[in-house]
Amino acid sequence: MLWQKIEINILYQDEHYIFIHKPAAIASVPERGNPSAANVQEWLKQQYPKANLCHRLDKETSGVLVAAQHIDAHRELSYLFHQRLVNKYYHALVKGVHHIDEPVVINLPLNINNPTKVKIDKQNGVEAITAIISIAHFRHYTLLECKPITGRTHQIRVHLAYYGTPIIGDYLYGGEDIFLSQIKRKKYKISVDEEERPLNKRFQLHAQRIRFENSFGSYEVSAPYPKDFEIILKQLQKYDK
Repeated sequence: MLWQKIEINILYQDEHYIFIHKPAAIASVPERGNPSAANVQEWLKQQYPKANLCHRLDKETSGVLVAAQHIDAHRELSYLFHQRLVNKYYHALVKGVHHIDEPVVINLPLNINNPTKVKIDKQNGVEAITAIISIAHFRHYTLLECKPITGRTHQIRVHLAYYGTPIIGDYLYGGEDIFLSQIKRKKYKISVDEEERPLNKRFQLHAQRIRFENSFGSYEVSAPYPKDFEIILKQLQKYDK
């Protein structure tokens, strides 16, 4: 079985919830066109037969996912999600220097009828709200923290693209690759017959933290950056300050 090849870490668990560190390139649930591919839901069923995911992350997004250990825990957290009482924080790397020192709220409705590519639709779209703030600046790039108030498909990705800050590697919404030659400049050498590969292998979006409180307790769990995300940030800290 493919799920046996997945390496998934547990960030925290108790008798009510399991906080999973989802790797990039692994879907949260079975994919429509490839239902037999490895996914977190199938892995979860094998490891914790009674547990169920409470939300999802895009396939290429890494970070915190929460599963409930029993039906009451699932019901309570689902209610909190519905009432917008779950605080989720994502980190996104974008091109350009953006000094967003106070939270900016992007309130733009989305047309999610086509889940493969979501669009801004001010006439007929569903409500979508994201708060963003800068948390690190480099010479050519910015690390943003994004807090989605609503939880629409591709919400952060579309909102950042519309704001003029598409996520690095998010080709679907206008994001570009990041190359070492762009940040090392004179220090970078490559042979004429060699093609430089981008530092990013996916779009650089990470579900860094989640926080909520209900009758089962007060929870706040963070996921460290995966290796690919961390390597890029270290390169920026070294060469793009």
